[in-house]
Amino acid sequence: TKHAVAAYTRTLRAEAKALGIKVNLVCPGVVTTPITDGSAFIKGSESYKQYSRDTLAKGVAPERAARHILSGVATNKAVIVFPFAAKVFWFLARNCRFAVRLGMDKMLKDYRNKYREG
Repeated sequence: TKHAVAAYTRTLRAEAKALGIKVNLVCPGVVTTPITDGSAFIKGSESYKQYSRDTLAKGVAPERAARHILSGVATNKAVIVFPFAAKVFWFLARNCRFAVRLGMDKMLKDYRNKYREG
């Protein structure tokens, strides 16, 4: 899982530091690629699919993602999170888990009710 990879990376960073090896955890938001263009993971009505492509699946350009990653590696950031919306969610998810869970449940329910076919 993603959480297992994150925990492993943090542990690896701590262990490898003594050897002079740098380890960074990269947690990007959505990066615009042909995979997100097709949005095969999105099911439902056409309006739901289009809304999802325009909001949820709309990400940063690969070139911009690469700049974020290289900048984080150059400054040896332990965790590289981008874009800003992903940073906000990362912070909230780590510090306000219960509130995030409640908010996400409500947002997902409202989203599905508005855009999915019955």
